[in-house]
Amino acid sequence: MQRRQPDAPLGPLKAAGTFGGDILDVVVLSADEALLLTLQEAAGTTHVIWHAPSPDAAVDLLVGGHCGILIADLNLVRTDAAGLLERLQAQFPELVLLATGRRDQEGAVAGLISKGSVYRFLHKPVSPARADLFLAAATRRHHELAPTTSHTLATVRHLTQPSNRTAVIAGGAIAAVLLSGVGWWMLRPKAPAAPLPAPVATAPARPAVVIADELAAAQRAFAAGQLISPPGDNALAHYRTVLAADAGNAAASAGVQDVLDALETQVTDALQKREAPVAAQALKALQTAQPDHPRLDELREQLITLSRSATAEPAAAKLATPRKAAPVAQRAPTVTATPEAIPARQSEPAPEVNREPPPRAEDVADARVDVAALLAPAVKLRETNQLIEPAGNNAYEALQAVISQHPDAVEVRAERQRLALALLEHARTSLAGGDTDRADLLTARAESLIPGMNATQSLRQQIADSRAARAAQAPVAAAGIKRIREIPAVYPIDARRRGIEGWVDLAFTIAADGSTQDLVVREAQPVGVFDKAATDALRRWRFEPIVRNGAAVAQRATLRMEFSLR
Repeated sequence: MQRRQPDAPLGPLKAAGTFGGDILDVVVLSADEALLLTLQEAAGTTHVIWHAPSPDAAVDLLVGGHCGILIADLNLVRTDAAGLLERLQAQFPELVLLATGRRDQEGAVAGLISKGSVYRFLHKPVSPARADLFLAAATRRHHELAPTTSHTLATVRHLTQPSNRTAVIAGGAIAAVLLSGVGWWMLRPKAPAAPLPAPVATAPARPAVVIADELAAAQRAFAAGQLISPPGDNALAHYRTVLAADAGNAAASAGVQDVLDALETQVTDALQKREAPVAAQALKALQTAQPDHPRLDELREQLITLSRSATAEPAAAKLATPRKAAPVAQRAPTVTATPEAIPARQSEPAPEVNREPPPRAEDVADARVDVAALLAPAVKLRETNQLIEPAGNNAYEALQAVISQHPDAVEVRAERQRLALALLEHARTSLAGGDTDRADLLTARAESLIPGMNATQSLRQQIADSRAARAAQAPVAAAGIKRIREIPAVYPIDARRRGIEGWVDLAFTIAADGSTQDLVVREAQPVGVFDKAATDALRRWRFEPIVRNGAAVAQRATLRMEFSLR
């Protein structure tokens, strides 16, 4: 994906009041270079054109926060264009969808236009003037769906309103009355002063939070290992900023839990490696993030036990190491002396213990460089989005090779988190595009890298829901479903008199209660003769409800109803 038009300088435009405080992003899903150039010319300084050469690229831009207007070229989205646009509109409800293409392609999205899911259809070829009109209309629609008023510009308008002479005169009169009242108040007899009511604190207005931007910043910080630091720019702070603005935000709640899980994992890893100082720092970070964490006491006891054992081990080693005997030739002769002749015994130096020399700083640095060098191919493949493909040359397999050699290296753990988050992002993109199989595969790979993440579990539930919805939309033959009530169709009198026979193919929904809904005549022979008789009869039928996972669900079905005089 490539950006077609750079940002214009916002300061001069806002100062001049050219627009309402916002430059609107327009994502163009097309491979038509002429269309892109025309839109770029029509966009001017109030829009930024983003080029998405594929549906996946468009979803990446929308998930990344570029969610204003989407123009979808039906020449690029030929298969299931209506389904793709409907899924995008459901996932991004504030997105204004425009479709463009030839006049004969408008029928593919006519149903969405009538429902309002697609705002307008832009016929090709497109002139700059017509593109400008459509962008202006879509911009108005965007502000209707998500109204935004610039507080700064509103304040400037208020301050720059022309003065009113009548208002000034009236203000002077009111001031004179107030001064007279003050004089009377000061000269009147004093009464016992009543206690003043306690001042009521007024909470400062919370600035508007761009939730998509905060979530993106939180994910970047999490991937970089910035869980609770630096202050103000860490994963936990960004997620909690979202929750302060939207307490029910599921992504932010899951993100906070992921941060807490990662901090808890750091403590347990350090305890297992018997690294008491590292465990102490990790425990302090966990306590800062969640003072009432349910495992704080347990982890603190483990840390105390580890610290005591670490202190006792060197002393035990000293006691267990036998003192070396001096050679016989160097032994001093035995001397008998009275107690008074024996001087006070000085404390002997601690016996030498055969210990391995500590690792040199150069060796440690070399080891870290080696791990980073081993990770370099995996990092490069991740950054180029070669996450699980092609086989033998992708980020997942390259990282697994390093994990097998250095599973506990800090750099390896950080790269596991980064790759897991990248896999989940691509899984969400695939799910939005309707590819549930790929979304499931990417989610499984992320789970294998970082088990138990709430984001993974949430995504798996979304994949399951999407598959269930798709199964419900795929029609099944009604002939194999048990009918509780079947009302025969009334043979049309005119057709009976003329000896006409035929059939009607119907598509309909079997609701959760077994009733029939949303009847559509798909085909009939002869056309229009038996349609009404067939639909009138089918509306009165009742089927046995279809059950999935223990619950009755709606299901699309098909049926051919035949009309025969025999």
